[in-house]
Amino acid sequence: PIDPATIPYSGFADITVAGVACRAIRTGFVGELAFELHHPRRRGPELWAALLDAGREWDVRPHGLDALELLRLEKGHVYLGQDTMPDDTPAKLRMRWAVDITKPWFVGKQALERMAELPPSRSLVGLEFDGGPPATAELRGEPLLLSDRVVGRVTSAEHSPVLDRAIGLGWVRAVDGVFPDRLHTGSGAVATVAPTPFYDPEGGRMRG
Repeated sequence: PIDPATIPYSGFADITVAGVACRAIRTGFVGELAFELHHPRRRGPELWAALLDAGREWDVRPHGLDALELLRLEKGHVYLGQDTMPDDTPAKLRMRWAVDITKPWFVGKQALERMAELPPSRSLVGLEFDGGPPATAELRGEPLLLSDRVVGRVTSAEHSPVLDRAIGLGWVRAVDGVFPDRLHTGSGAVATVAPTPFYDPEGGRMRG
């Protein structure tokens, strides 16, 4: 069985799939109910073929990195190296929940405590775009401006067919202690700060 009671979201179990021993890890990077199947490398081709054959009646098809980029962006998931910078902290990434600061000790705890006493200077935010280049992905890397002042940049951008709008992530610096919520890009697109995840914010689909 692979139902939610047996393998809850972010849980795992050792199972056999098409005769191949796998460790199934229930994940949600793309925002849908999903499993990673960790298996012996030499059994990969037969497992792949078996999965495609089993899903033929549902028109199952593999997807590539372009689809993965859009699906993870709809969930507001961060790509390390693309959406992040070397001096990032959980707070700047709006991921304070990822660190239990109440633990007695861990590497970096004192630094995080000291930085928490400082006023926030910049933050990674969700963005919704209106206008700009025809290919939304071209917004990636563009500066974010408040009037004529550069206060950030777009790190990820795509058009979401399921949401019917252009979405993205970007860094924004505080201006006089306040984070602006309406900006424009170098190409003239209006960028409005929006909450993430953009898609299924309650996480019902990947936990269902």
